[in-house]
Amino acid sequence: MKRIVILLMGWTAVLSLAGCGGSGGGAATSPVSTTYSTTSDKGDYAEWTLTGKALTATWHVINTTGGIDYIYNIVASCTAEAANGTRTCTVDAAASSCADGMSTCSSLPGSFDLMEAPDVALFVHTVNASGSDELGCNTKKYALIC
Repeated sequence: MKRIVILLMGWTAVLSLAGCGGSGGGAATSPVSTTYSTTSDKGDYAEWTLTGKALTATWHVINTTGGIDYIYNIVASCTAEAANGTRTCTVDAAASSCADGMSTCSSLPGSFDLMEAPDVALFVHTVNASGSDELGCNTKKYALIC
């Protein structure tokens, strides 16, 4: 008899907890935040955090001697994902910054495209000042060659 009472009490507790969850009428859940990291053969290091449509990044640009040329702090808002999986992100110039290091900062892009493979990689495509395409690969868990 004790076992039955204990089991009934246990199931009552489980059912009452289950009644508190679910999608019916509760508070909205926050968007998932994922941080991707990248480095280059010369030592650049960046962390890109995507939370819903908001993107923040800190990028340490390293020169060939190993010194920090400058550090970008990027704040951008991105569109919803298009049918081909890409988003366009627009840099918030007022919220973004660049700190001089051994060199004077170069300008931040006004916008760029990105594609996310959730929890694996974030691909960032932009066009540099000379008009050439650039593709950056930022990974969360796996080594990735781009």
